[in-house]
Amino acid sequence: MNNHGRGNVHRDRECQIWAVYEAGTKRKEVESMRKGKQQSIDTLVGAITEAESRAFYEEEDHTLNDLDDLLNVFLRKGEEPERKQLLKE
Repeated sequence: MNNHGRGNVHRDRECQIWAVYEAGTKRKEVESMRKGKQQSIDTLVGAITEAESRAFYEEEDHTLNDLDDLLNVFLRKGEEPERKQLLKE
């Protein structure tokens, strides 16, 4: 019975070792998945930032064009020499 008792201790220790190994492996898998998710999130955030930046500059171009058109309309409406001079420039 003593041998049987030691076998159980050995087997229990072996189970503990496997449990620790499996937990470590699982932790590494989870960490790897987190890193992968974080990289995906970082890539997405970068793409969103770039898209917002492009939209901002495109919107600025549209605003600038709109202001330029408005100025030209204003300058063409009058006959004052100052307006005609600005229109030439």
